[in-house]
Amino acid sequence: MPARLTSGAPVAGAVGVVGQLAVLAGATATAVLVLRRTHGLVPYAAAVVWALVAAVLGAAAAGEPVLAVAAGAGVLVVVATTVVLHARRSTAAV
Repeated sequence: MPARLTSGAPVAGAVGVVGQLAVLAGATATAVLVLRRTHGLVPYAAAVVWALVAAVLGAAAAGEPVLAVAAGAGVLVVVATTVVLHARRSTAAV
């Protein structure tokens, strides 16, 4: 069997979970920044939500409830950001 390439970062235990939480937080923050710059571009928001839902399902399947909840929170943040930005844009257009 060929050797697997890894980053060397831990993926298990408390350190692994904290690292993965940091990645989820960074991805969510980046999504919010891009949404703000694009005024809540719905296709982008949909793509991010799709990816985060996949993260929720993967974390739940792996038995990592903390990561599943964190990814779910990311979904809520992205959806809420999109709704708020669209509401602002609709109000400004009137």
